[in-house]
Amino acid sequence: MGKLIILFLIVGSVVFYGHNAVAQSTLVIKDQESNRPMAGASIANLSDSKILISDEKGAISVTEAMTGEVLRISFVGYKTKDYILNHGKNVVYLEQDYQQLNDLTVVGYQNERKLSEIAGAYAVDSKLTMEGFNDESLVRSMNTLPGIRFEERSPASYRVSIRGSLLRAPYGVRNVKVYWNDIPYTDPAGNTPLNLMDLNNIGRIEIIKGPAGSIYGAGMGGVLNMYSEVGQASRLSANVGFTAGSYGYQKTVANVNTGNENHRFSMKYANQNGDGYRDHTNFSRETIQISGSFYTSEKRTLTAQVMYSDLYYQTPGGLTKAQYDENPRQARPGVAAKKSSIDQQIFLAGLVQEYAWNNKIKNTTSIYLTNGAKENPFINNYELEKLSTFGGRTSFQLNSQLGNIPAKFTMGAELNH
Repeated sequence: MGKLIILFLIVGSVVFYGHNAVAQSTLVIKDQESNRPMAGASIANLSDSKILISDEKGAISVTEAMTGEVLRISFVGYKTKDYILNHGKNVVYLEQDYQQLNDLTVVGYQNERKLSEIAGAYAVDSKLTMEGFNDESLVRSMNTLPGIRFEERSPASYRVSIRGSLLRAPYGVRNVKVYWNDIPYTDPAGNTPLNLMDLNNIGRIEIIKGPAGSIYGAGMGGVLNMYSEVGQASRLSANVGFTAGSYGYQKTVANVNTGNENHRFSMKYANQNGDGYRDHTNFSRETIQISGSFYTSEKRTLTAQVMYSDLYYQTPGGLTKAQYDENPRQARPGVAAKKSSIDQQIFLAGLVQEYAWNNKIKNTTSIYLTNGAKENPFINNYELEKLSTFGGRTSFQLNSQLGNIPAKFTMGAELNH
């Protein structure tokens, strides 16, 4: 009889605990771009106004009785989201709110602080700002930022000035260092083929103005950190767009995205061409980008980027005042006969690893290679350039204390060949 009672208690215990395990669901809050858990997110049950706070893993446990309830999830600097709780594990991604710029967490001086906490000349050109203009080029959205001057003397021929620091660069960007998805984009000679990048490859640009960018190298007029738009964690999504305008302008974009909690994969395609306002200003650019992010563990994230760009544009040259008064749309005499133009291609592949040993030590390491060619016939010269580069960079961030004062230390190295 005693054995039967003990057996009954054991079985009852298993059933009881098993019922409790089934009765619990989990809600995890993560950042849409980084896939990192968000500790301290506020979760409000709209039916009873009860508020819960996510733990250090971005998670809360909820009872089975709450299944089907509408939860309002919020976090400072992010868009508030209403979510219907499902049975089992729920993962909710929050998107940064670019209208609350002061609350945005940015890379900054490699310390990932809120924009309002950075003591330096810093600006952000968000996707929201870019979408306020047409998708022809970066010029209009970038020129809304104080201290930034973008010029485009012919279609896709960019020149950048940050706080007045502008070295003459006929077909490129100089004295400004550019990174794309944590990969060095400026070549070892200091030139940046920014015109090879389509707006479809850029979701956000963070700008450090003037000498404040010296953490990325000495003698910089500034730094542009460009980041592609991160795809949604959905099974499969796609979008196609077409734009047409005056002077033969046409642009086609097509994007495919898939992903889940463990990985993201996207493919972006853009084709843009036009005739231009002036004679001899035909323009054509085609870009393909393939991206994959793999969240192999809570500590490690691997991101692979591959991009190919093929650019061709004609250069009409400058006019004297007399020529301009005669016909402002004409090209400089002789450029058409010499077929003055830029014909340029680039292939870029890079791999980035983010690894956090704990909440105090973190490392970001990237390696990359590029292969490209440029042909440039002009009135008084002809240039043919073939350039292969490789390199990488690594940076360590250490969170520590100086007495009672929180402190962050950053050190790293970069090599480009």
